Amino acid sequence: MTLLLFLGVALLVVMAGVRVAYYGDVLAERLGLGRAWMGLILVAATTSLPEVVVTLAAARLGPLTLRWATWWGATSLTL
Repeated sequence: MTLLLFLGVALLVVMAGVRVAYYGDVLAERLGLGRAWMGLILVAATTSLPEVVVTLAAARLGPLTLRWATWWGATSLTL
């Protein structure tokens, strides 16, 4: 059961990645940006989103040290 669930979620991730690439091309064409520039923006946004969610959750639930450590770690890894 766990393997089937994993495969299903993996398939969803692949399908979402294909759609993001397609819409990135469409946006790049409509906005007059290069495909590489749009890819850079989309990759930066999609890789930073989990860090933003974890930081917001830590800010909401955790003590001050957890908030600071989460923000600092996410920021330093992004740089």
